[in-house]
Amino acid sequence: MGTDDRLRVLQIYNISTAATNDLIKQLFQHFGRIDEFQVYPVLVTAQTTQKVAYVRYEKEKSVLVAQHMTNTVFFDRAIICIPTTTNTIPDEETALLNSAGLGKRVLPIHVTNIVEENEHGQKMLYTTDPTLTNLGLLPYPPLGAELDPEIVEQTRRTLYVGNLKKDVDPDDVVKFFNTIGEVMYLRMANINEHHNCAYAYVEFTNQTSVPQALQNDGVEFQGQPIRIQHSRVAIVKPQQKTDDQALEEIEEAIRRRDKGEPSPRRRTTRSPSPIRSRRRSRTPPRRSRSRGRDRDRDRDSRKRDDRRDRDKDRRDRKDDKSRKDDRDSRKDRDKEKEKERRRSRSPRKENNDKKEREKEKERSDEKARQRSKDREREKKEKEREREKEVLKEKEAEIEKEKLREKEKLREIEKEKLREKEKDKEKSKDKDRHRDKDKKKDKDKEHRRSKSPRKDKERRRSRSPERKKRREEKESKSRRRSSRDEDAIDDKDHHSSSKSRRRKSRENVFVTDEPMPLAEKELSIRERLLAKQMKKSRDSDEMEISD
Repeated sequence: MGTDDRLRVLQIYNISTAATNDLIKQLFQHFGRIDEFQVYPVLVTAQTTQKVAYVRYEKEKSVLVAQHMTNTVFFDRAIICIPTTTNTIPDEETALLNSAGLGKRVLPIHVTNIVEENEHGQKMLYTTDPTLTNLGLLPYPPLGAELDPEIVEQTRRTLYVGNLKKDVDPDDVVKFFNTIGEVMYLRMANINEHHNCAYAYVEFTNQTSVPQALQNDGVEFQGQPIRIQHSRVAIVKPQQKTDDQALEEIEEAIRRRDKGEPSPRRRTTRSPSPIRSRRRSRTPPRRSRSRGRDRDRDRDSRKRDDRRDRDKDRRDRKDDKSRKDDRDSRKDRDKEKEKERRRSRSPRKENNDKKEREKEKERSDEKARQRSKDREREKKEKEREREKEVLKEKEAEIEKEKLREKEKLREIEKEKLREKEKDKEKSKDKDRHRDKDKKKDKDKEHRRSKSPRKDKERRRSRSPERKKRREEKESKSRRRSSRDEDAIDDKDHHSSSKSRRRKSRENVFVTDEPMPLAEKELSIRERLLAKQMKKSRDSDEMEISD
């Protein structure tokens, strides 16, 4: 099984000590199925100021959705939710050490920052990402070495988007970039008449979606090719609420609800739109001094009202604090009275109370044991399911291998059948050739067995053209034989005369004993007859074949 590189662990900081583990788990179960859940510290003491929780989800999507719970008030504090860089839940010591940073975001492990001097001798911060180099994209631009690491991390997740339409809707831009990766912030820049197009800054939740977005540089968006580049500046965001501010808002809302007062409406400040600026520039208004004075008076009156409202809010807060102090003092008095009552009780009642407490402790211990058993059972069931899945995968692989072997055997059998068929065809061809040879031999024997008389009769029965051809051939053969005989006689006569002359020159008296002429003529005639018989046989075979 391969390693899973997806982020599936969420870390939650700044949790109130009053929040129980069951409530925390119940809150984060709404975003997806939880595989593992852990809360630190395990033992809560009077010195603990906050709790830290780690949640491992089954899917990465639930982590991306759950991190939007950041700055939501849970009990009396605003929690912070950030995905971890690794998919392992750390120990208690490392978790508490990491919680000291209160959930500061960090770049992934494969992205590194290095401080080096440039050509002008200035120290600059260079960020290297191997994914950008592998994809052939431009590297990150250098930043100042004195920048806060949080701002550096935000700028590395931010992109500049240019060549947008002037009347573009920000929601359309967010929808377009959400198809690439989840967008955390979008900032549309204010434009004037001199600008030909609009531009914006987009900040993603994860740095891994930046190289994917850079690959879409030059893509058409609403009929125009947009420019997507690295940003050198981070998006300016609203200040996060502190714990004290969140508590004050909660208390103020409770107080207004008790009194029946409506909730205060926030004043919204709109940025100057380009359409209004155009209209004002075209027709410059003529203002009188009286109107300017009236507006100055209105501003002064508004400022006074704001100051009065602030003073009232401060007084209300002081009153709330005094009320809290009174409540706390009353609670302390009530506790002291209860202690005195318990002391004044009889020993039997005290013993009964102790027994009840011990029973409650035993019940709580049993519940904890049952929970631990349930967890162990769930883990065992999960392990069994995983083993079953592994076995199923192995069985499927074995079945595939068996099918492959069967297919190979079938192919081998087919090849054997083909070879057998080829051998059969070869044997059939050989038998045919043998039959043909036998037929030829039989024909030859039959021809040899035939008498010359029958051959002559057949020859006579043939067409007159063939007879003419035969007669011509016979006449030619006779002429050749007569010529050969004359030549042979000339040679013999010439040779005998030569031998006589040699003997007369040598003066040797030897009696010649030459071959008689009758024997020579007989031998020559036999040779000529044999030649004629061969030629006649060949001609007969040619005619039969025709």
